[in-house]
Amino acid sequence: MKSCPFSVLPFVFVILSLLPAVFSDLNSDKQALLDFANAIPHRRVGLIGSIPSNTLGKLDALKALSLGSNRLSGSLPSDITSLPMLQYLDGQHNNFSGDIPASFPLQLILLDLSYNSFTGNIPQMIRNLTQLTALNLQNNTLSGPIPDLNLPKLKRLNLSYNHLNGSIPSSLQGFPNSSFVGNPLLCGRPLKACSLVLPPPPPTSFSPPPAVPYKSSKMTLSMGAIITIAAGGSVLLLLL
Repeated sequence: MKSCPFSVLPFVFVILSLLPAVFSDLNSDKQALLDFANAIPHRRVGLIGSIPSNTLGKLDALKALSLGSNRLSGSLPSDITSLPMLQYLDGQHNNFSGDIPASFPLQLILLDLSYNSFTGNIPQMIRNLTQLTALNLQNNTLSGPIPDLNLPKLKRLNLSYNHLNGSIPSSLQGFPNSSFVGNPLLCGRPLKACSLVLPPPPPTSFSPPPAVPYKSSKMTLSMGAIITIAAGGSVLLLLL
């Protein structure tokens, strides 16, 4: 039998040394899934209840997580939204509530949290997800203005049927009307134009009318009237 070249031996050694780590990771992932299955009730309608921490969050090599169309409730655990390899997160059609998490993996491509009961504002940090191509947050109870996302790869956007208000950012005005309907307090393209609110007029300075000089109730007689009266008095004396 032909002997194995000596140069191949280091490569074989590396493969053999990695195998225990691979099996260890698989066992860890298997245990995390078992812990998740044992901790959360599941019925014919799907998974019920809140996601226990330290279960799915241990799947550090997970790239796609689909939890849609169940009856999951509570908030999204932070250990899930910080999975280092996660690219697709689908949690639509559940009963998730509370604020949308303030951090997600920067390599996230799809984020779908539609048809839930999320409240609060749309997190500003979503504009840091530069790889995001789809963002679906429709049919929640989100409020406040829409942040200026300006995501270069974003192709699908749906923020309809929330309680959002204010002007639609210019970076999102190219999306269709259906992306924003159901938010009565939103305005700007492609919805109705925002009404122009004119500033109040400046206060007018009040200048009091000029003072009218005071006149006594006794009539002041002019010099001509006094001379006439005096002359009349003299004639009367002469007649007498």
